[in-house]
Amino acid sequence: MNKSPAFMKTGLRCILFAAGIVVSILLITAYRSDNNPDFQYTLKSDDIEFFLNAEKKSYPFKTHLNKIAAGVCSHHLLMAEYISGFFKELSIVCGNDGIKTFIIIGPNHYARGRAVVAASSQRWKTPFGFIEPDCKIAGELVKNGFAEYDQDAFTFEHSMGALIPFIKEYFPQSKVVPVIIKHGFSENDAYRLGEFLSENSDESTFVLLSADFVHNKYSREIEPFDRHTADVIERYKTYMDEGVLPLLNMDCNRGLEVLMSYSRGKNYTADILLNTNSAVVSKKNVKATSYFFIYMGKL
Repeated sequence: MNKSPAFMKTGLRCILFAAGIVVSILLITAYRSDNNPDFQYTLKSDDIEFFLNAEKKSYPFKTHLNKIAAGVCSHHLLMAEYISGFFKELSIVCGNDGIKTFIIIGPNHYARGRAVVAASSQRWKTPFGFIEPDCKIAGELVKNGFAEYDQDAFTFEHSMGALIPFIKEYFPQSKVVPVIIKHGFSENDAYRLGEFLSENSDESTFVLLSADFVHNKYSREIEPFDRHTADVIERYKTYMDEGVLPLLNMDCNRGLEVLMSYSRGKNYTADILLNTNSAVVSKKNVKATSYFFIYMGKL
């Protein structure tokens, strides 16, 4: 039987359509394989010179604490020399192999992913090599309902990606537990998470809050907010004994509540190493972001 031209055209269209679907699937699979590997990229993951230069110019922080087990650090790479100095002094006090795991808590800036509190079990690519996750601690957070595994939430998240290269540089054998927080995490849950970490961590664990403070204000406007922040942090036990920490002008209040709840359980003292802002650092009269560099520990 002779097939009509219309029938043949329809059949050809079906074949081409099916072939297009197959090719699309193959391309999507290839894209996922190449662009969604089993690891996360840090900021400047191939730019080792950036971090080596920051190390050469490291800000000379000095702490009066004899033991450091927690802290607050900026995640703006404008502050690379200060971030490098933060980890350099930490490595001097604790030793390069003195911290086995960094639990890094920060904001989910872009509200990516499905989890309110996201944890990662992936390793991270840094200019100094890969850094491995501490899956045991991350697993405990997930098991106890404090977080969910949500790898997609960490894509382009600079609260993690800015600091992990410095950790790998100064603490090459350490592991990380990245945790990022969205709006919707309650004050009560933040305190509970801090208490859990206090009760279930040892001296080889460092709890690090990756946070920045006042945003988009001039230095003269920033100063009263930062004075209040400094008072709250230095007297955090008094504030917590009287109720709860007040909300501060910063990008991760819930993370600070986790950190202070953890520190209270360990009876740590705050050492504010530096408070400054990007206008002061850049020497420009512009709207700025403010920063605190803080260690928590014992005298």
